[in-house]
Order: sequence, then C-alpha cells, then structure tokens
Amino acid sequence: MLQTKHHSKMALAAAAATFTSYLITNYIVKKYGGGTMSGTLRFIWEGDHLPLHVRDAIDELEKIEALVKKQKKKLNKVDILMETAKLNSVDHDDDNNNTAEEINDGQETSTQKKKHYILDQIPAIEKDLGLLSSSLDSLAAKVDSVQSSGDVDIKRQKRELSRTVVGMMDKVDMFMKDCGVE
Repeated sequence: MLQTKHHSKMALAAAAATFTSYLITNYIVKKYGGGTMSGTLRFIWEGDHLPLHVRDAIDELEKIEALVKKQKKKLNKVDILMETAKLNSVDHDDDNNNTAEEINDGQETSTQKKKHYILDQIPAIEKDLGLLSSSLDSLAAKVDSVQSSGDVDIKRQKRELSRTVVGMMDKVDMFMKDCGVE
C-alpha cells in the first residue's frame, strides 16, 4: 500500500514536470521563435544578432510567406478544377459543336460560349477566383508595407515574395479570363 502511494506521487510529479516543460517550451517558441520551432532553435543556437526593427521585419515576412503558401495551395486546387473542366469540355464539345454554331445569330458566338463552359461546370469558381484575387492583393500590400530599413536580406526576401505573389496574381487573372470573368 505504501509503495502504491509512492508510485502515484512519482507519476503525478512526472506528469506535472512534463506539463510544465511543455508550457515553458510553448512560451519560448511563441515569444522568441516567431511561432516556429526553427526560429526558436536559431535563437537558442545563435542568439539574436539583429536589431529589433530588422527582426520584426523578418518575422513579419516569414508570417506573410506562410500565408502565401496557403494561398498557393488554394491556387493549385483552382488550377486542378480549371484543368478538369477544360478536359470535361473536350468530351462534351463534340456533342455540342453544332448547337454552338447555330446560336451564332448575333446573340452568342461559339467563342463566348466556350469561355463560359467552365462556369457552367463549376459555378463556384468565379467566387473562389475573386476571393483568391482579393487575398493576393492583400498579401502584396502586406509585403510592400514591410520596411526594409536598408537591410539586404529583407530587400531580397521582399523581392522574392513580391515576385511569387505577382506570379500567382497573373495566374488568377489568366483563370478569370478563361472563365469569361473580367
């Protein structure tokens, strides 16, 4: 009986120590590592050799980069949907080829009809593209708002992020054009 109480006290102490260690590690990661374990390890290993305003700018760019990655995943999903719709339209194009030409009495041309076949298959794509475009505009503004303070690394990182966001925006614009959305 005495040993069971001793074991339960030891187990309780071990659980408390583990939980306390978790809380301390979580606090350190959030405070010094910018929310990432790699940032925390960098801080522990190297120390923070950068001035506070430069560190803040780099941390902000890293947060923006994470948001860009999320938007890139969304863009890839839209890309897959667009390609699927295009492939599906090839199957249906042979069936509907005569009707598109017959409608050409001034109301709708076959090229206009082809632009809207994606919207016919995936009506929600117009909304998705609009939201994606808006998000990318917001990210571009966030990148521009980060002050480089003459730091070469910040300028380089801003330039790379800007190029990535602009490339994604161009792709969204191309998709909008393919859908007939201007």
